[in-house]
Amino acid sequence: MIMHARYYSYLVSGVILGLLLLEGCQAWEWTVFEYFNRSNQKLYVRILGVSPDPSPGVLVPNDDNETTPAAASHFGDSVVFNDVITIEWSTKGGLTKKEVKFKRSDLGIPAKVSGGKITAVYTLAGDWEVKYSR
Repeated sequence: MIMHARYYSYLVSGVILGLLLLEGCQAWEWTVFEYFNRSNQKLYVRILGVSPDPSPGVLVPNDDNETTPAAASHFGDSVVFNDVITIEWSTKGGLTKKEVKFKRSDLGIPAKVSGGKITAVYTLAGDWEVKYSR
């Protein structure tokens, strides 16, 4: 009788632990940074004002109709944004650096994000378009 009670106790504990783990896995949300390069040049890109660092490094050109990003970063933990987000980039081996600054509030990005997608597109005109979606 004691053996059966102990077995039952382990079984119930295992079921409860399994349910807790399953619930934790379902609540996991990724924050994704996607980068598209619509120009015909290879870019060297760095992102400032975001922690952890989502910088893509080198972005090769991708087709206008392509839905696959040239680079992407995925974070399972919260991502923290400063009030100003800066994109620095250069072409031709990094000789000429350029930068553009975005106000986090203008992009609709909360100060702390757990889940969602930030899409940055370097256009053929040489501008950056940034969009946040939840």
